[in-house]
Amino acid sequence: MNALLGERSQLPAFPPVEIARPPAPEEAHGTARFALGFVAEGNRSYEEISMRAALHDLASDPTGFPVGSELEMFSARGRWDNQRRELFPEELTLINIKSFSAWDPWVRSPSWGVKTGFAAAHDLGRPPESSLTYTLNGGSGFAVSILPAKKGFVYCLLKVEGDAGGSLERHYRAGAGPSVGLAIYPSHRWRFESYGEALRFGLGAEKNLVRMQATQSLSIFRNFEWRASVLRENDYLEESSSFNYLF
Repeated sequence: MNALLGERSQLPAFPPVEIARPPAPEEAHGTARFALGFVAEGNRSYEEISMRAALHDLASDPTGFPVGSELEMFSARGRWDNQRRELFPEELTLINIKSFSAWDPWVRSPSWGVKTGFAAAHDLGRPPESSLTYTLNGGSGFAVSILPAKKGFVYCLLKVEGDAGGSLERHYRAGAGPSVGLAIYPSHRWRFESYGEALRFGLGAEKNLVRMQATQSLSIFRNFEWRASVLRENDYLEESSSFNYLF
């Protein structure tokens, strides 16, 4: 043993390895959010105001948060119809959780998501103030990295959704289908996130739903960002822009 240690002592020392320190949680953006925005849909336009109690979504600066994580609680959006001069609720999210873990040769954790709350079902073709429904959906699948250093991933989930409300045929619908998406973070200032899903409602209202959305977000300051988004639900199409203050 002494001879072995003696031989080992003649070898050059290994150079020190520097390990990059991940951002600390206190370096993250504020968790509450207040936003003002403008929405255009066909020949209609809306002003939008929203509030969120907590915490973080995929389109926000991931500094200080696990990449691929989303946790929103008590997020509300209301809109003012510029043509009809009416105010109406657009969405009330009670909880929205997503966890995307990229597969690698050693770790193959499933990716998953769950969301519940109230939202306008734009695919019904009804006035937005009379299309609010309660929704509960969730799904599970996998995610794969597409950029180094955790700067981008794609995912695929099998999603199940159930909705209930007076605006629905038979007052409810339930179905399932695939949901695919991607998120890229070229820098902490600019992000892009999009998804598409096709749901077949086999129970209740049997009209299928194809939903697609793309969002880009630009951090102007640590707690101030600008977002632009496009949403399509069947024949419904809207474009929106908003300024968000995080605190």
